[in-house]
Order: sequence, then C-alpha cells, then structure tokens
Amino acid sequence: MKPFLKILTLHLIVALNCLNSFAQNPAYFVLGEKQFSNTDIYTLLYDDYTDILYVGTNDGLYAYSQNRFVRFKNTDKQIGNSLFDLRQDSKGVVYCSNLNGQVFKIEEQELKLVYTINTDQVLRSFQYFIDIDNTIIIVTTNDVRVVDFRGKDSIILNLEKLESAGHQINRSTAYFIASQQPSNKDIYLTSGNSKKLILLRKQHVEYLTNTVTYQSELTPQYFKLNRKLFGLVERKQLIANLKDDIKLGLELKLKEKFSYLNDSAVIGLDPKNGARIIGLKNDTLVQQQHFFDKEFLSTAAVNNKGTLFLGTFGNGIFVVPHKKVIRHTYDGLFLGIAASLDNEVYLSSRSGEVYKYQKELQLIDKVRANVDAVFYRPNNFKFKQITEANILYDTYSGDYGGLKDVYWIDSNTLLMSDFAHVALWETTDQSFVLEKKVISRIGRCASVVWSATDSLAYYTTKIGVLSKPITSVESLEEDTLFYEGKAFIANDLVSVNDKIFCATSEHGILVYKKKELIAQFSKKNGLLSNRIKKIEVQDSILYLLGNEGLQLLDLKTKEFIGLGVAEGLITDGVTNFSLSQDKLWLLEKHAFYTIELSTLKTKNLISKLSIDSILVNDNAIDHRERSSFSYQENKMGIYFDYRNIESKSETVIQYTLEGFYDEWKTVETMENLIEFQSLPVGQYQFKIKAFYRSQETETFEYSFSISPPYWKTWWFYSLVIAVLLAIVFLVTRHQFRLLQKKNKEALEKQELKTNLLDSELKALRSQMNPHFIFNSLNSIQGLILQEDTDASYDYIVLFANLVRSVLNYSNKEFIPIDKELEFLEVYLQLEKLRFGDDFSYTINYTGNRELMVPSLIVQPFIENALVHGLLHKKGLKTLSITFEHSDDELKCTIIDNGVGRKRAQEIQERQGQLHESFALGAIKKRLEILGAALDVELGFVTTDLYENDAASGTRIEVVIPFKNPF
Repeated sequence: MKPFLKILTLHLIVALNCLNSFAQNPAYFVLGEKQFSNTDIYTLLYDDYTDILYVGTNDGLYAYSQNRFVRFKNTDKQIGNSLFDLRQDSKGVVYCSNLNGQVFKIEEQELKLVYTINTDQVLRSFQYFIDIDNTIIIVTTNDVRVVDFRGKDSIILNLEKLESAGHQINRSTAYFIASQQPSNKDIYLTSGNSKKLILLRKQHVEYLTNTVTYQSELTPQYFKLNRKLFGLVERKQLIANLKDDIKLGLELKLKEKFSYLNDSAVIGLDPKNGARIIGLKNDTLVQQQHFFDKEFLSTAAVNNKGTLFLGTFGNGIFVVPHKKVIRHTYDGLFLGIAASLDNEVYLSSRSGEVYKYQKELQLIDKVRANVDAVFYRPNNFKFKQITEANILYDTYSGDYGGLKDVYWIDSNTLLMSDFAHVALWETTDQSFVLEKKVISRIGRCASVVWSATDSLAYYTTKIGVLSKPITSVESLEEDTLFYEGKAFIANDLVSVNDKIFCATSEHGILVYKKKELIAQFSKKNGLLSNRIKKIEVQDSILYLLGNEGLQLLDLKTKEFIGLGVAEGLITDGVTNFSLSQDKLWLLEKHAFYTIELSTLKTKNLISKLSIDSILVNDNAIDHRERSSFSYQENKMGIYFDYRNIESKSETVIQYTLEGFYDEWKTVETMENLIEFQSLPVGQYQFKIKAFYRSQETETFEYSFSISPPYWKTWWFYSLVIAVLLAIVFLVTRHQFRLLQKKNKEALEKQELKTNLLDSELKALRSQMNPHFIFNSLNSIQGLILQEDTDASYDYIVLFANLVRSVLNYSNKEFIPIDKELEFLEVYLQLEKLRFGDDFSYTINYTGNRELMVPSLIVQPFIENALVHGLLHKKGLKTLSITFEHSDDELKCTIIDNGVGRKRAQEIQERQGQLHESFALGAIKKRLEILGAALDVELGFVTTDLYENDAASGTRIEVVIPFKNPF
C-alpha cells in the first residue's frame, strides 16, 4: 500500500499545483496598454455610428482612431483634466462631463463647453443625462434642472418639492441620484431615505405611488432587465423592487458598481474581484459569468455587436469580442487535445500530464515523458496503463510507443500509427482481449485513416502517402499516392465518404478518390498557406490548421467561412484543435478555449471605411469643395481608417489612382495614410475600398486635377502663338506691302513695256499689211494688163477676202490656227493665179484645230519664198507648208524648190535690190517682241537645200508661240 499511497499523494500534489497554475478569462486583447500605463480610465463609449471608441480619463478625453488614441485639446474654460460619463444623443453627438459641474460635447473634433452649473452650494454629486428629445438633464445634490439650447438651465425638481409631495427627507444626508434606461431614455430618481421613486420622462416629473421595499438611507441605482424594474444598492445586500418581485440570488460586493450592459444583463465591477455579468433567471438576479478576478476594472461599455470594453487604472482597455469564449491559461506547454461529442475534453502537455476538462480541469495521469497527442476513445477498448475509459494516449509502456494517430473503423477495430509501424487492433465486446496485426513497418507514420469504399488503409510516412488493404497483413506491397507524378509528404489525413483528404507540406489540401487526384485547395483558391498541419471534417465543413492560422472551408459551396476576432479567435497562435458536436476546441501553447460552432455560421457584416482627412502639401483641405490644384500643390496624402474592432485584423484596403496607374494596390488596416509625393500635371481619380471576407465597402472616389504652370497652359501657348502670329502678320503685311509696291511698280513697267510691245506689233502689222496689199495690187495690175478678165475678177474676189481677213486679224494678237490656215489658203490661191499652173502648194496640219497662234505669223515667210525663191525658177514650182505640234512647241516648216538664197541674192544684186525683204524683217522683229512678252525662245532657221551640189530650194523652220484655248 505504501507505493500506492506515495503515487496517489504525488498525483494529488501535482493536481493541486496544476489547478493553481490555471486561470480563466474571456479571450481578449488590450488597447492603449502603453499609452494609458499611468492613466486612470473613468468612462468609455463606443460610437456605433462611426466605430470610434471614446475614453474619458484623468488626463482628458481620447478617441481611438487611425490605430491610436488621440487626445482632445482642452477648452479654455475647462476646469481640470478629468472627464466622466460619456453619453450620446440620438443624432450621434457625444457628450461628457467633469465633477465641477461642466458638460461638454464633441463638435468638429473638438471639445466644446455647453453647460456650466451656477451654484454656490458644494456639489456632493453631479450627474447629467440626454433625454429622448436630446435635451440635457442635470441632476445635482439638491435639484434637477433642464438645459435649453442656449446653455441656460431651469429647475424642475428640488428637495422642497419632494417634501411638499409627501416625501420624507433628511436634509443632512439627502441628495438626488439618478439612473437612465438606455432603451427609452427614462430617468429614475430617488433622494435620501425617501421610499418613493420618481420618473422623469420628456421633462415631465411623475411620482410613482408604489413604495420601494428596502431598509436603508442609501439610494439604489435602478435598472430594467427583461422589462422588469429593480434597484441595486451599492455597499449593501439590498434590492429595491417596484411592481415586480425580484429576488437577490447572489452576494453583492462591498464596493461593486453596476452598469447597464444590455436589455437582459448588467455588469458589476469590483476593484478587488474583477467583473461579473448579472442577469435574471426565474425573477432572480444571478451571476451569469465572472472574469478578470485579479484585475482592477473601472468602467465598462459595449457596442451593438456585443463586444465588451473594460477600462482599467494603468493597464489600458480590455477588449472582449465574445464573452462566452473563455480562455484557460496554463503555465506549462500544451501539446494534444481531444473532445467527445458531448464536450468531454482531454489535454496533454510536454511535462507528461494528461488532463480531463468538463466544467473544471482535472489531472488524470502523469507519465515519464511528453505526451504529444491524446485521442478520444468512445468505448471500453482497453490498453495497459490507461485507467480512463474514454481516452487513448502514449504511456511509454505496454503494446505501443510514440503514438501518432488512431482511426476507429468500428467500436471493436482501430488503426494505430506510431514511430515504428501501422497496426490493426481488434477486440470483442465479450472478452476485450486485444489482437494486434502489423500492416506496415515503414516507420514514423504521422496519420492513418481507413476508406470503406475501397477497404484500404491510408497512412503518411517519410516517403509519401501509402495505401494497403487491411486484409493483406502479410503482403509487403504498398501503393503510393502521386501528385504531378511524384510522391508527396502529408501531415494529416481524413476520410470523408469515398474521398481521402491529404494535408500536405507544400501543396495545400489534395483530395483523392480511388487513388486518383480529384481536387486541390491551395493559396490559388483561398488557402492562407500551402503548408497544412492538421485537418478535420464535420457536417461538410473542413477545418484546416496551417502556418497562417485556422481556416474553415464549406465543402458543398467551396467557400471559406470566416473565423477571426468576431468569433473570439484573438490570435493566430493556435497549435491544435478538436471538434465536439457543437464546439470548436482550440489549443495554444499555454491555453485552450472553445468557440461555439453556431457563431461560425453567423455573417458578420463589414463596417464602413472612413476618410478622416485629405492633405495637400501637408495642409488639410475640404475635398467636397476643392478639386483643382496648382502644379506646386502636387503632394497628396489621404488619411483613411477602418475602425471596426471585430473585423479590423482580417480587413484589407485596396486603392488606385486612375491617371497615375491602373492597378489596385493593397494595404493593411494598420496603415492609415496613402501618400503621393510628387504627382505630375494631369487629371486623377482616387478610389479606395475595404474588403472583409467576401464583402466589400462602398468605394470612396475623389476626382481632382493638378494644373500645369502658366507657361505650360493652353492659354499661355495660345497667347504666345497669337503674339507670334501677330508679329508674323505685321512683318508679312509690311513685306507684302513692300512687295506689292514693287510689284505695282514692276507691273506698271511691264504694262508700259507691254503697251510698247503691243504698239510695236500693231505698228509692224500696220507696216506689213500695206506692203502685202501693195504686192497684191501689183499682181492685179499685171493681170489687167494681160487682159485676163476672168482671172482678174477671181483675183479681185480672193483679194477682197484676203483684205477682209487682214483687216479682221490685224488687231488681234492671237487667232485660232484654223483661221490662220484659211488665210494662208486664200493667200496661196491668190498667188497661184499669178504664178499659173506651174505653181503647186500643200498645207499640212492634223493637230488641235482650236490652238491659238499669233495672227498672220507665217505669211511673211511664204511671201519671201514666193518672191525670192520660186519667182525666178523656171518650170514646176512647189511649196510645202507643214505644222508640227507637240506638248510644248509648235513648229512650221516651209520648203520651196526655188533657186536658193545664193541665186536670189545674185538676182537682187543684178537688179539693184540689196536690202532684205521688208516682210521677213518685220516678222523677225515681231518674233523677238513676242518672245520677250511670253518669255519663250522664238525664232526661225533658214536652210539651203542642195541636190547634186546644185541649189534645189530653201527650208525655213519657224518656232511659233501658241496658246491652248483652255
């Protein structure tokens, strides 16, 4: 018996020590621990409109914004720094007060004094309230006052009125005390030893006739829970009832102060005993929860999501997102956890302790080494050295060692993996005799499961995930699961229906069916990490523990379920977990706690994203009024804040600046400033929004522009261009006028020259025409002397036509070439009558008949050929006239078979005619004038023709100016 007693004593000592090392509190985190390390917090208020937490302290008023506490500047008339009783009206305006009878409100992020009490009495108490009409109600030692919008007060109730209404008042000890019901803003008042209660509603005083049943001169504080009104008296074990018979089912503390929590609970704060939540159960006030029993808590506040804020003296603010998520801390190091369906929980530690937790913690065993894992056993499947019926763990003795995992095939059959092998254990309900069959000896198996679909055992090893039929114990053949053609390392396995889920070290979650990969979950489709340590499945929800924390995946919808601060998961330090029917049990290194599964299915809504200010060149602007800036105002800063306590840690911020870049950038909520140091000139649109789980806020948009310097603006360019154009215009106009003047002078000169040339041409034509007429009359005279009457008559008719043409064309500079050809035809017919049948001629032209040529330009050359070449020739006389027209030239070739220029000159010398033909000289002069007027090269070339070294005629090539008719 002595060894047994020794062991029992040891266990009792260990148990007592372990129990003393445990502490339990709600899961919480601390705000302002450093900033308020030397500060007393008196009052808290969470503004659900703006998600701002206000803090009244002995050092003034603070607001939690942009991840820090910002102190409000004191007003000039403020007496002292201490501020109390933060309250909010229906419009969202926040008020506070001090003990010197001053009430302040927050307006435009500043404290503004709205009321100061004017009394000569010593204030034993000072309270203020905001009624349902947003009117300020002041409750002092001796009276109750109403404050109007100008800050002026008027007394509506005092001790004299109470006495006149039949209240028994002891003036030496009496003073007013009030409490307000947050739901309807009703104010309940009592004073001194009065046994009657006063209701103040919309500034109307009503004396309640019911007598308050309590024996004390101390005034109770009234609350309404579940629509039942009662009063609690500080420092006394007393409860005051009105209408409802409420019993006191708990012990009131000596200095406990009570605050309204919600419509069904109040919270009591005791300097030495922490906080407790008090509610009604069967009309009896009972303690529902007690926590932080070693902390000094000074005040409490709650937001509309149920998050509890607890102020302290010197330790900051405790934030409790879920009051029911109780965190049990432990001085040692936890390793394993296992929970039954009805929340019977077992834990193991590095020190070898094994605990059982069901409402309280109990040490059930201590072994010689660390216990890495503990497993729940739902039957009397017995192993050596384990006395607890429903647990299985490594005892380092008996039939196994280094236990890693177990899987229950049924109540009599389980698979077990340890550091050496995978084994199948079987027993019977009658004998409970265990039989062990080794399936694999590969060694160090981390996890093992069984698939009923293919009757295979799957287990993880150092070389990969292997499978083997449990009926083939003797066989050495093992199949390997592959991913992308290679074996992979897995940390945990679960079997769900006909699928095997593998938690891998690199590839996330791989899902196999009949050894074929059918699905994968990784960072690409929502996992926080590809390194997954543990997985469990319950009700189609996959619970995953990875390097980045715990996640939940709905296998039906393939969507991730939120799990974070809103559900009570404060940190990412979870090392292990287990599931019961209705709870998720979480294990940290030095603590464990539980979250109800029902809360995981509640959708926590995203809060709004606040834009606190926009700075341009470090100066705040009103973005609703300013959107255009100079080129020098190109530094932009946007202060934003996502303040929601419950979702802040999971929320990410995305923003973009269209016009600068197109992609969306991400920033964490712990950042509050987005800066653009030097923006170029242009049009921009800033956009920002917050993402929480699958939700997003409305996008805040701000469009603005940065103008270029004036020397780069379009109007400056336009002005410069206009000035340059004006200068160019003036210079051009001056040059144009000079040129115009020169051109006018040149034109006048040219006109004079042209007039002179015209006059010269006309003179030449007038000189040529008489010469021609003279020749023609000589020919007529010869015919008349020959008495050739018919020929003379015909000649006279032709001469008349010729003279008519000469008279018509002599004043015209250009005539159609057809008219020129007709003239030549008449002229040559006339000459043929004179020459007789010995003379023949041809005129050839096949070009444009509408071509315009100088009038009578060719006739002098023909006349010269007739008079000087053919007249002296005997026999047949021929004359060929050919016009050749190209794009830029008209040439006339005149060929005669006369005596030639040499013979003609000899005849002229013999006859005494030594001067050149007048007509030829005239036409030569005319061509020179036309060439000068038309700025072309004109002239003619005379060529003597020879046949057998004898003169055979003359050829004249004349280049004639011409004009197209259009």
